[in-house]
Amino acid sequence: MLTLDGKILIVSDLHGRASSLKLLKKLLNDEKPDALLILGDFFAYGPRNGRPLDYDPWSLQKFLSSLSLPSYGVKGNCDDEDEAVMIDYAPYRSFYYQNKRFLMFHGDPLSLERIKDFRADVYLFGHTHFATLKRMNGFYYLNPGSLGYPKGGLPPSYGLLDKETIYLKNAENNEVWTTFSF
Repeated sequence: MLTLDGKILIVSDLHGRASSLKLLKKLLNDEKPDALLILGDFFAYGPRNGRPLDYDPWSLQKFLSSLSLPSYGVKGNCDDEDEAVMIDYAPYRSFYYQNKRFLMFHGDPLSLERIKDFRADVYLFGHTHFATLKRMNGFYYLNPGSLGYPKGGLPPSYGLLDKETIYLKNAENNEVWTTFSF
């Protein structure tokens, strides 16, 4: 099973937007992570969102395929199988970090069905576009929100793993919204 170390940047729901790519580049420069996790909905904008004016999936694909940084993703409900060549991409993924088992999945009904028998200490998911970090029933749950279409009146956001702490942060100014240590 995959083991990750160092600082891990976690993003979701980019939806092929140029603004998402701009924020991703900013975050990679600001945080200088050792790995990147993308929790689905890389390139397509989806039927509920409508085509954004800054839709540019080709630039995002080119950028992701050029990264030398270890990068791992999971398939979102708007993602196409043809996009899997751009990043190490799976329906769900489990890994170890700081002796904790993490489970990555998108969060849509199909991905929830696929992971129903998996157990982890920390669950990472996207899909809802609502940023949240909570501890419940002894488990941690992180939805980093969306770089492409944040909801709930919040700005774009992201997650960060650094040593034994999980951060939920504002992508525009890197302000820490909340943290948990495990």
